Amino acid sequence: VVALAAAFKDSVSSVELATQSIEGYNNALQSTNDLIERNLSISLARAEAAGASESQLTRLRGKALQEQIRATIKVNRDLATQRDALDATSKAWFLLNSEIEKNNAVIESLNTEVLVTSINLEKQLADERKQSAEEAAAKAKEQRDKAIAAAAKQRAKEFADFKAGVELQLLAAEEGSKEQLELRKRLLKAQLQIDLDAEGLSINQKKLLIQDFFKARTDLDKK
Repeated sequence: VVALAAAFKDSVSSVELATQSIEGYNNALQSTNDLIERNLSISLARAEAAGASESQLTRLRGKALQEQIRATIKVNRDLATQRDALDATSKAWFLLNSEIEKNNAVIESLNTEVLVTSINLEKQLADERKQSAEEAAAKAKEQRDKAIAAAAKQRAKEFADFKAGVELQLLAAEEGSKEQLELRKRLLKAQLQIDLDAEGLSINQKKLLIQDFFKARTDLDKK
């Protein structure tokens, strides 16, 4: 009877210790997870304020999930150490083992979240690479267009200056002279260059300008 009473007392004591241990670990794990969540919220807020990309925010969330997994695994290791020191038929052993299985289910769920987060991250990275390439291409095109516009503007200025110089020479040339004829041809050519550089001309419009130029030059040669 004494032996049975002692065994019962030890059994009750083991159950109490197991229950207290489980409660203590659960409280500690909850505190750790709360801290992880608070730190994540702060990190996300700072990252968003700094203009972080979606993939960078997703990385922070994935890191927090990994921290929760590591914390839960550590608790399970400690619980398993206590469980394995007990008789596998004891109530305390089953209590601890049941808690370990619950934590394993949590770990499995967190691992699923990590997998989903990883898939989302890959998609976000692909989208961001595509967007970055499109933005780079658009910026390069903008720079090319600006360079072309600047070159056209400079060219138009040079043609206009050249035309003005020919017009000045033409004013001083003798009427009906060979010099006057050559200057008029040069003036026609300068005007053609200016007209061809105009924006928005179609191919047919450019062809018409060239035809008009040759016609006008032929008319000059007949004089």
